[in-house]
Amino acid sequence: MTAANTTADPRWDEADHADTVRADMVIVGGGVPSLVLAAGVARAAPDLDVMVLERAPRTARNRQGVLVHPATQVVLRRAGMTAVPDDAAGRIEYLEEFRHRRRVGRFDTRRRTTDGQVHTPYNIGLDTLADAVFPVLAATPNAACHYGVDLSEAVRQDDEWTLLTAGADGPQRVRTRLLVAADGRDSPLRQGVDFGVTRRLFPGRVDVVAVPVRRQGPPAISMVVGDHDATTIVDNGVGPNPLLFDMQPDGTAPDPAAVRLRPQARRRAEAVGLGLPDDVEPLLTTSLRSSTVRCGTWYRDDLLLLGDAAHAMHNLGGQGFNLAVQNAAALVDPVHTLLRTGSAAEVENLQRFRLPYITALQERQDDFFDALAAGEPPADGWLDPLHESLTTGQPGLDRYIEPLKELIRHA
Repeated sequence: MTAANTTADPRWDEADHADTVRADMVIVGGGVPSLVLAAGVARAAPDLDVMVLERAPRTARNRQGVLVHPATQVVLRRAGMTAVPDDAAGRIEYLEEFRHRRRVGRFDTRRRTTDGQVHTPYNIGLDTLADAVFPVLAATPNAACHYGVDLSEAVRQDDEWTLLTAGADGPQRVRTRLLVAADGRDSPLRQGVDFGVTRRLFPGRVDVVAVPVRRQGPPAISMVVGDHDATTIVDNGVGPNPLLFDMQPDGTAPDPAAVRLRPQARRRAEAVGLGLPDDVEPLLTTSLRSSTVRCGTWYRDDLLLLGDAAHAMHNLGGQGFNLAVQNAAALVDPVHTLLRTGSAAEVENLQRFRLPYITALQERQDDFFDALAAGEPPADGWLDPLHESLTTGQPGLDRYIEPLKELIRHA
């Protein structure tokens, strides 16, 4: 797909046969943050039309697991999310950090609301979470999510975005006043607009191994830091298949075919109470390289960035996903005002408040892994910034998301 902020390309003349539809806001990317923003704006303004375009079929939603933080649970509940089945969500009660085999920190992750409810972070598949959020959008007459739609062109002309799409209904032109890019860290929609994008790769690879052995004790996320690498053991809380993230910042490229359970990872698993038999057979393996994507701004030329397109983060406790959902909820009123009045002042005010905080979290992630690669893991480690983000969030965020006032600091 290509994006441009210029005069329409001649290729558009070849698509004159396409039907034209209009919407006040179009979101490209159908993840949970998109559904939250779309439903929120549509419910706040019944006379505005909101459209979500998702490339994948609804039956092929992303099944990757994510850790949903207490603040995000409150946001999703207030957004109308249906209850998540207990057998689909695995609770995480503690964060732990070890230096070699010695535990140096352990934090409770639970938070209590003022009405006495306790919210515990839980791991859940993104597809299951999307299924719980989707009914809110489906019940809103002026909002729609179209699955199986490919976007081939996006052109801004005369203060309006025009998209060329193809789906089950054939080719269409979609015209909108506000375009939201929620299509991932590699979003092609950013290409035609200067967002000041900076990308930093994890300095090596992360091998992921799922094992069919459950450790004893309450479910936790435990990082064991060595001199030049680290292994994170993640309980999913709902079955005997913990995940080991073997982080190797040694400059090597991901190689899924070469993943093995290294002796170092075995020893680190034992340090946190997960003893693995010599003949254990992994349930699955993969290898990846994550990255952070920072932007100097999230809004320009009637194009708004959301989620990984705005602030991708390393896979450390679901921070990127949770920040995206919280941003989506916080953006509902500013986007509503933008569509009503044409003024982006409220969107820009939220950005001034939120962007430096998220950028600082990204920098701490990058600095931690760079220091680990150099054999000098920082003293404040991985645990403190993650626990702060997970349990307390950004001070003052309740100015934008009223339900967060329900949360108090400790369970």
